[in-house]
Amino acid sequence: MHGKSVFLTPFFKPVAAAETPDIYIQLITLFTTIAMMKKTKIPQAVRYLKQAIAEENQIIKVLAYKLYYSLCQEMTHEYEDVLRFAFKEVVYGDPCLVKICIITLEELIHHNYTKLDSHNFFRFIYALGCDDMCIFMREILKKRFIFSNMNDISRFYVQSVVYCHTFTKLPNYSIDSAFEEDLVRIKFKMDAPKELIIFLFNALPISKKFHVLVEISLIFNDILQGNATIEDNFFEVVKDLILPFKLIGSGAGVVTEKNYYVNVCKSIEKQIVNHDPHFNGECHNVEYDAQIRRCTMALLDFLFFENAQFADILQITLFDAVMHWIDFVKPEVRIIFQNSSSLL
Repeated sequence: MHGKSVFLTPFFKPVAAAETPDIYIQLITLFTTIAMMKKTKIPQAVRYLKQAIAEENQIIKVLAYKLYYSLCQEMTHEYEDVLRFAFKEVVYGDPCLVKICIITLEELIHHNYTKLDSHNFFRFIYALGCDDMCIFMREILKKRFIFSNMNDISRFYVQSVVYCHTFTKLPNYSIDSAFEEDLVRIKFKMDAPKELIIFLFNALPISKKFHVLVEISLIFNDILQGNATIEDNFFEVVKDLILPFKLIGSGAGVVTEKNYYVNVCKSIEKQIVNHDPHFNGECHNVEYDAQIRRCTMALLDFLFFENAQFADILQITLFDAVMHWIDFVKPEVRIIFQNSSSLL
């Protein structure tokens, strides 16, 4: 080796990774270290690191990815290959590599090295719906992603619900054929998709929640007008689109206290229908009057849609959501009801 560049060492061949993984790991570590000290060696180091992250050996792949990421952080600030690798391996990699990719992707997203589209957003957050990853993923998102990326969560929320079910028959929510293979893999890994749906919605501020609910209301209108194909897991998708109307009032949206529905019905009859003069409920969401009107009517239209199949499958879910929704916006709904009555 005397008098030769270390990058030309005969040990560094594709077969070395399988035959002598320890030497291979030491060499790529050495090459990366040299590149960090001498810029002219960066292209060679990058070439070898690209080769290393393509290895089947998971230990080599993980180490090479971490070295490549460090080289980009310290020297090149060119993350295209790192991002391409991370968005692929976060779906197909082993659990250790998936966690490392999630950590690095969160950093790159936070520092604006990539802008999320609906595909990469879902690749990044799907782990919320995996029992073995959800706690880890929540902690990652709570640090800063939720605060910094509320617009992305709001913008891609409904599409993410559709992706959870790989449903392709909703107007305006088609699934790109190039993304279908990843979705099949993701769906296989997700054993608790509802956890994702609940966590993301609850993470949003009230203004973004209303934005999501209005978007869902438009989908309900499309369905009632016959613009959606009722097949496959259609009703499972619809149930998860109804859920946020319950979540906005109940938070967790899982456990409902005893006598809740009876109490809400009594309250509606007394305070809203019979115009109880002693009811002075404060309107906390007055600035969202238009959104509340639209969502309330969409829910009620959906609840009373004259279709036996819908009634049989969705009526209980819809009733549950309507009760929580009206309980949350009672003062605003009371005003809406009064205004509508005065026009009769």
